[in-house]
Formats: sequence, C-alpha cells, structure tokens
Amino acid sequence: YSGETKIVKAIEIHSEKYVFNTKISISNSSERFLGVKTVLVDEMADIEKKALMPTFERQEFFTVNEGKEKRVILKKDESVNEIYPKASVASLGTQYFSQSLVDESTIIPEFRIETVDHKAIGMLNYSLLNKTENLTITYKAFMGPKYLHILEGVNSQLAGLIDFGMFSWLAKPMLKLMKWFHQLVGNWGLAIIMLTLLVRMLVLPFTVMSYKSLNKMKVIQPQIAALKEKHKDDSQKLNQEMMQLMKTNKVNPLGGCLPMVLQFPVFIALYQVLGQSIELYQAPFFLWIHDLSLKDPYYVLPVLMAITMFVQQKITPNTMDPAQAKMMMFLPLVFALFMVSLPSGLTLYIFVSALFAIIQQLIFTRDTNKPAVVTA
Repeated sequence: YSGETKIVKAIEIHSEKYVFNTKISISNSSERFLGVKTVLVDEMADIEKKALMPTFERQEFFTVNEGKEKRVILKKDESVNEIYPKASVASLGTQYFSQSLVDESTIIPEFRIETVDHKAIGMLNYSLLNKTENLTITYKAFMGPKYLHILEGVNSQLAGLIDFGMFSWLAKPMLKLMKWFHQLVGNWGLAIIMLTLLVRMLVLPFTVMSYKSLNKMKVIQPQIAALKEKHKDDSQKLNQEMMQLMKTNKVNPLGGCLPMVLQFPVFIALYQVLGQSIELYQAPFFLWIHDLSLKDPYYVLPVLMAITMFVQQKITPNTMDPAQAKMMMFLPLVFALFMVSLPSGLTLYIFVSALFAIIQQLIFTRDTNKPAVVTA
C-alpha cells in the first residue's frame, strides 16, 4: 500500500522456459502515483576487436516499437540515450543470452535505453493517464539462452532476438535441419558438415550453370583478345563485335554471375545460422576443437580453408586478364586472415564447402575437357 493506492504484484515462474509471468494490479491510485517502472541492467564489457573481420560477439539492446524491430550494438566507450514511446518488447543481451521484457498489457509502455557508468540500463515505463484509474499491468520476463524454439514459445516477437539478417526466412529452416542432423549423429561439427553438403547439393544445378558459362567464356577468350587489339581505338565497335561473338557462340556474359547471385542468399543465411546459434556454444567437435562457437585455437581450419580456396582458384576456368588473376592469387590468404577470429563452426563450413567445390570442379572439368569449336 502507498497511501490510498493498493499495489498487488504476482509472479508465476516457468523455469523450463527461463521466464516468469508478472501481473501488477493497481487500484485506488492517488494523484501522487505516477506509474510503474521495470528496469533491466547489464554490465558493459570490453569486446575485443579480433583481426580484420567483425565479430559476432557483442552486447546489444533490442526492442519492438509499434511493430518494428530495432537493434543497436552497444559499445563501452559510446553513449546511448534513446526513447521508444510504444514498445512491446525491451531487451538487453549478448550474442547468446538475453534478459527481455514482453508487454501484454492494455496500456503501452515507453522503453528508455541509456548507458551510464559502463552499464546499460533499460527501463520500461508504464505511465497512468488517469491518476485515479484502476490498472492491471502484465508482462513476461525472459532471462536465459537464446534458443529459437524457447523464444518462440514465450512470445513470437522474441524470435527477433536472434539476428539472422535479411534472409531469416531461409536461416530458420536451416537451423532446424542442423538440429535434426545433430539428433542423428550426436555431434554439432558433423551436423555442420552434413548441412553444408546438403546445401551444396541443393545449389548444384546453379553451380553447373555457372561452370558451363565460365568454360564457354574461356574458350572464346583468344577471339575476345583479338577483337580488343583490332578495335582498341573504337570502343563502340568493340562492344558490338564482342556481343556478336558471344551471341554466335551462345555465351551469356552474365551466365557465370547470375547463378552465383541466386546462391548468395543461401550461403549468407547459413553463415548467419552458424554465427548466431547458441546450439554451437561450448559444443565440441573433434581433437583440438572443444568449442565450435570459438575460433580455432591453432588456426588449423583457416589454413586448410586457404589451401582449398587456392586449389579451387587454380582449377576454376579463368576469364580474367593477367593483372586481375595475379591479384586474385592473394585472395585465399586475405580471406584466411579475415576468418582466423571467427567461430570454428563457421570456418568448418567454409572449408567443407570449398572442398566440395574442388571435387565438383574436378568432375566437371573431366566431363567437359573436350575440344570446342569456336564460331568467329
């Protein structure tokens, strides 16, 4: 009680879902009663900058305001002070864990987030418009690991806590597939390998299209070089002759790129799944890899990945000029430097994918390595 105001707070705990339901009943509120505030506090940590690639490790706040999701990465040395007037979800958390409030009241709360003294403070504020009214406030408080099935079981809006990116509609089925593979083999590393191979098989038709187009382009490279020399002072004539040459030999200039563009959402979605899924947290693979959510401690996978990418580059039909080809030789090394700090589960995926691509290329080269007739 507070003067004439009566406040009753009831909490119902569901430990299996890491959630407790809260109901606050307010009656006979006085003019001095301003409302109800619920506060989230998270200690700001130093997120180490690792190598060249952005890390998945982070602190963030997440809210759903007027039906729109908003996510902001928090940094210890940066100040934040923002207000969301109609928030249904308020959350502070890290890559794998979260403390979140989900409003289920008739009155819509305001969410304020600010950083003070190296702490992130989130405040859900229920203000009374009519100071003498009776009011019931209900919300769910989730504090636990960000397993997708648990979050969706608490409230569908909490699924947004896992940042699957713009291709979440692809990422979620991939996560379910990976979990199904894990149930079969009992090892998350093997589940990643199986999922990677399945994805590569699904996009195989597009890959074959790309290989065929690149091979056709390689065959007519001498004719293209001759045309460039012949019409080096007349770019318009050069373009006309090149287009005619490609048309005559049934070569689509975009044929090598379009299939890769179509595959792009699939591989980005898989990349996000492996970088964001708590299922890989402290999950061992084999030998030296004891946690697939951490980097490879001995950098074995990044080195193997660089080697496979280099081999793949060597056996793939080359349609670039010598200067471009020389620059591309350094790409595997640069990519390996980017990847040394990322989760070993991600590096495992890229290594297996590149290894599969090498086998694909060898088979394709064997089947298509026949003399080709070029029509001038």
